Amino acid sequence: HVGIVSIMLTAGSRMARRAVWLVMVVQLAICLPAETATKTARVLILGGGMAGLQAAQAFNDKGMTDFLILEADSRLGGRMLAVELPGLPAADSSLVVDRRSNVSDPFRSLADRCNLNYSFLDWSQFRAADDKGNVITAEALESQGRLSQAVRNLKAAWARGDFQGEDDLSLQAALRIYGWHPKTPADWAIEYYWFQLELVAHPSALSAKRWLYLYGPGGLFEHQDYQRVRNSYFGNRVIVNCLADTFRNGNNDPRILLNTLVTEIQYSDNGVMVIASDGSRYVGEYALVTFSLGVLQHGDVTFTPELPFWKKLAINRFIMGPATCVYTIFSTRVERPVAKRYMYVSDSRGLYHWTMELLSVLELKFNHSQSYNIFVTWPVGDDAVRIESQPIEETTRELTELYRHQFGPATPVPEVRVCNYSLNPLYYGGYSGIFPLGATIEDLDQLRAPIKNRLFFAGDAYQDNLYARGALVSGMETAAAIMKCMNGGSCTLPQMADEADNGDDVVIDRC
Repeated sequence: HVGIVSIMLTAGSRMARRAVWLVMVVQLAICLPAETATKTARVLILGGGMAGLQAAQAFNDKGMTDFLILEADSRLGGRMLAVELPGLPAADSSLVVDRRSNVSDPFRSLADRCNLNYSFLDWSQFRAADDKGNVITAEALESQGRLSQAVRNLKAAWARGDFQGEDDLSLQAALRIYGWHPKTPADWAIEYYWFQLELVAHPSALSAKRWLYLYGPGGLFEHQDYQRVRNSYFGNRVIVNCLADTFRNGNNDPRILLNTLVTEIQYSDNGVMVIASDGSRYVGEYALVTFSLGVLQHGDVTFTPELPFWKKLAINRFIMGPATCVYTIFSTRVERPVAKRYMYVSDSRGLYHWTMELLSVLELKFNHSQSYNIFVTWPVGDDAVRIESQPIEETTRELTELYRHQFGPATPVPEVRVCNYSLNPLYYGGYSGIFPLGATIEDLDQLRAPIKNRLFFAGDAYQDNLYARGALVSGMETAAAIMKCMNGGSCTLPQMADEADNGDDVVIDRC
């Protein structure tokens, strides 16, 4: 047991601590039943999502190949789901990269390495209709203009230093100061598109200062230039396999353990032992926890000893938002108004507000005779939970009504596929947004900080970069910290830049 072994030697050189780790392995081999599998590695990577895969690649690139990846699912990739569509390979629309040459985007580097190409995402061209079928695009554009002006005014105030020295406030309150007062369903739909769809939380729950730091003048996302990754498979599966292929030894690499659900993590100054649901044990000098923030918040994994209060506080300060994706598949060509995106305006705030055509017969190059129209929409919040919970027949009814309002009463009943993010116990949410109101940069640093310089954490919640791109950056950074720790250097990660500082990297010591 890690707790027993740690009594033997609580301090000393790296060589002595490695000896303790080896004693731990021997004790396990002697004491555990023969039918209980025990594996060892210098690093245990817990979770095979994008952060875990990127960390594995980073270790491999430095010649450190002694790691195990423990993944609870039957596939790699985590929340990079590949949705099976009828007659087509897996599809997903979330593969977007930032093509600005002056911005370092690990997702772009990965897509380029995988020989994937891009198409421009035209976010501006949309058609709006209400729940009675009335076209209200002009009203929606007027709403967008008012919100856009309020945002420009807010950013100008930030650039002037109006907020310097002031307490933080919600993004909703900051926008009110500069003229945004949403009152109509069209206002709600536009606000949903600008904030909730991307940041997985209503502006009332988000920090205005952190949003301005990221999206204001000079911020990481000030001038986004996103383009959609396109390839012959239209799927996340390509990206995931391409990343895994950078380090794995064939499709049956013994270091990748699928269907391995971690239930307990025991840690000490000398190492980590992980217990899976089948009773198997895994012992490492270090462990990298890449579970989603939602899993940590739900307490499904036991930590022995308990996580310190500062870590639990940090984990529960941040947002893991309910989000899902809903695919609507028409097996026959649908006559419809031409638009890149379709906006559905109803009194039900957030209900299927935005839909994008993912594939049409003109885009498909597969060898089949059928014509398809495939659309995708992204509910978040309570609607995401409701849609994942309700029978698929109810979701189909709702979407049929929506598309008949948009395209006309002759629109056929579609086939519907729903992603399972929010209720899936491997995720408990779609993605992590930016800072909630009340969280500080110190909270983010505590979220990122290792425990006892043995237990490390990484994932999309641990970075300002959002979504899979944040997971990739976090995986790289944390793997580098573990490598330095192995070699006798500092085990800490660079501190995140505060909205008030100059961005210089300093380190924290959280043991």
